[in-house]
Amino acid sequence: TSGRLMAGMGLPDSQIDVEGLKGFILHCAEKGYTFDYVFTSLVSCHDALEAMAAAGLGSISYHPGRLSVVWARDDQPVEAVVNMANIKRGTFRVDYATRESAEEIEVAWIDRDDDWRDRTLRIKAPAVTMPRDTARYAPLGVTTQAGGLLAGRFSMAQNIYQRKSVTWEMD
Repeated sequence: TSGRLMAGMGLPDSQIDVEGLKGFILHCAEKGYTFDYVFTSLVSCHDALEAMAAAGLGSISYHPGRLSVVWARDDQPVEAVVNMANIKRGTFRVDYATRESAEEIEVAWIDRDDDWRDRTLRIKAPAVTMPRDTARYAPLGVTTQAGGLLAGRFSMAQNIYQRKSVTWEMD
């Protein structure tokens, strides 16, 4: 209302890991990751930031004690150190995904390189020739075939290799 631009969820710079965000921007530029999306409904600041981070294979984090991002790269910092000293008693739990996972992922996006037409592609799990179960995924901000393929492959890898959920409460 006063004509002052608000960014970073209205947080002061002291609560934002500006250097970490710059590193993520350089990572995305180097890899050619973009986020092209028009939000047509209300979303929280956190959900908008998570969608943008996901386009670069990242996730919002507070690992340095400030709003930041971590992404899929070998030299990223540990988000948290969890051990017996900081887990609250009786809260540690591992849930294994024992149900069948999708054998194929169908990724959908609107392709800016093809006159903004709806496009889809299917990614099968390794060794699957005739999939029985297809999961559908429409990642926000993806507008190219390369982006759709990357998001789909990353999602399939999570589908295959991240078969458990570990939860706990910490002090």
